Amino acid sequence: MAQIEKKNAIRKQMLAKAYKLKLLEVENQCNIELLRIKQSLQCLEPLQMIADKWKNSNDDVYDLDNYELIPRYPELNETLGSDILSNSDLTENKMAVATDVNDKLRDSN
Repeated sequence: MAQIEKKNAIRKQMLAKAYKLKLLEVENQCNIELLRIKQSLQCLEPLQMIADKWKNSNDDVYDLDNYELIPRYPELNETLGSDILSNSDLTENKMAVATDVNDKLRDSN
């Protein structure tokens, strides 16, 4: 009877040690993940500062409901007007192309 009690006590001690060891492993994994998160946070802080500055400077300058696209190359904008065809020019070009296609089809038959 004393041996059975001693055996049960040893088994309880072994289970308790195994449980504590598993808890320590889980705690270690949590600490490693926490370090990774802190490192990621440190890497992202400069980007957050840039985004905050950009957001604050843009809040005063731009009205998001009423905006215009600013050309990247303003010198191209000056000559752009001469290259744009009006709707009537486009219609004439479409009619001319259609006439040419019809003429070629008629000539091939």
